[in-house]
Amino acid sequence: MPKITILDGARSIGGSKIHLQTQGVGILLDFGMNYKRWGEFYAEFLGPRSPRGINDFLVLGILPPLKGFYRDDVFPNDFDKDSFLNIELPVDAVFLTHAHKDHCQHIGLLREDIPIYCSPLTATIMKAMQDTAGSSLFDEMVYFARRKPGEENGILQSEKNWKIGKQVFILGEKNDAVDEFWLRSPYAEKHRFEMRPLSLVEENKINDIEFRYFPVDHSIPGATAFAFLTDYGWIVYTGDLRLHGRKGDLTDKFIEEVSSLQPLALIIEGTHLEEKKSNSKEKIKQITEEDVCSKCLEEVNKAQGKLVIADFAPRNIERLISFLHIARETNRKLCVLPNDIYLLEVIDSVEGQNHSQDEHLAIFEKVKDSKDNWEKKLRERYSKEKFVKYSDINRNPGDYILCFSFFDINHLTDITCTGGIYIYSSSEAFEEEQYFDFFRLKRWLDFLKLTPVGFSIDEENKKLNFYPGYHCSGHATREDLLDIVDRIRPKYLIPVHTELEKPYEELRDITQIIWDDAKYPELEVKIYGEES
Repeated sequence: MPKITILDGARSIGGSKIHLQTQGVGILLDFGMNYKRWGEFYAEFLGPRSPRGINDFLVLGILPPLKGFYRDDVFPNDFDKDSFLNIELPVDAVFLTHAHKDHCQHIGLLREDIPIYCSPLTATIMKAMQDTAGSSLFDEMVYFARRKPGEENGILQSEKNWKIGKQVFILGEKNDAVDEFWLRSPYAEKHRFEMRPLSLVEENKINDIEFRYFPVDHSIPGATAFAFLTDYGWIVYTGDLRLHGRKGDLTDKFIEEVSSLQPLALIIEGTHLEEKKSNSKEKIKQITEEDVCSKCLEEVNKAQGKLVIADFAPRNIERLISFLHIARETNRKLCVLPNDIYLLEVIDSVEGQNHSQDEHLAIFEKVKDSKDNWEKKLRERYSKEKFVKYSDINRNPGDYILCFSFFDINHLTDITCTGGIYIYSSSEAFEEEQYFDFFRLKRWLDFLKLTPVGFSIDEENKKLNFYPGYHCSGHATREDLLDIVDRIRPKYLIPVHTELEKPYEELRDITQIIWDDAKYPELEVKIYGEES
């Protein structure tokens, strides 16, 4: 009988960590960061202690106490693994749905012999993220530095100049450009960088367990859903998905193919289930990426001769391409940061596109006292005309759209031109502590006389207002989620990635919904999570 253990993410949006056990085989589905749990203990200048390895994560419950799952070298020598690690499950592989950190952040802490299965885009995006992030233990995903005990008891030190790659299996095709990028070191030549080549999956089996994978649409490229054939039927995991994106047809095809499997269980996200039903009989129009592009184009056209700043989520390449289109239409240059162009290069190599070479795309040169090696190599791949300095923007602000998030805004002290617009196009969900970021943002906007677009800040009443039309969500709407379940009609429904206590209640006549621990003749479900 298959057993599903929700290790994290049953009652939170993000932090997805799901374990499937069937016929002696253990499969992890995602292994991401629970930002809500993280935020209960940590803040901007308060974080986990890297010299203590995995200790702080386990003690605070940010990671589940799994026995035999984690690398031996991330435990300090005074950590009592035998008494603390009390969840015993088999593990043969980890399947990643996509490269958002709430789904993949902690895979680097897993044993190096546990293979990773994912799409080519998910693998290469994770490497690009890690290449440009630095060398912290908490940023390791597809390669890592071994830790060893330091001179002082309980302290770990890393092999700083030696990185080792994990074993990654690709679900789909790859080309020479993907292989070249995968093996390319972001470090200087003196640094040992030992990546294992990417492997193609030749047979869709883990031991004797058959699996299938399905591309789906999400706000990051390469998102994938999975299905596993157990001795009692198919178990399907959606990851994050939507129907209203530019590639919504992928999700629609997934629904159609999975419904024919007549799955025993469907593990499905429920991010937007909390949306209230409209009292109107008229269906509310879902904002699409085309709508966002059109709306933002209108605003940029109004800002003739003035600077435009576009703020959207990192790794939302779809939104970046939308603003690149806007730059073409308005005869501007879209200025992105070096890590953005680095990521775009990777996606181009997988998808056979050439966006990174577009004449309307430029690279903003941050003021830095030194550049990392990956940045130096990036400069070698482009002519100097591709790079834009703050002085260029000051001379001709109306020639540019500057892609900055709140955390890049300190570079605006070099911008002497005043006036223009700040388009906030990333209003998915935000946490309460982010309110303070917006009030700080208002100071910057006032300083530069930039008009906020897509949102307003009521400082007196401490209120934020976000206006429709400037964001296309990465998650399915409430209506679409209910429709997906209705079309697939699993015997059992297991909701994850939602903060609701009893989601999907209205579908009781279609499927049996499992919110808590449950045991049936053909399936056992254990909800671990932060409540345990």
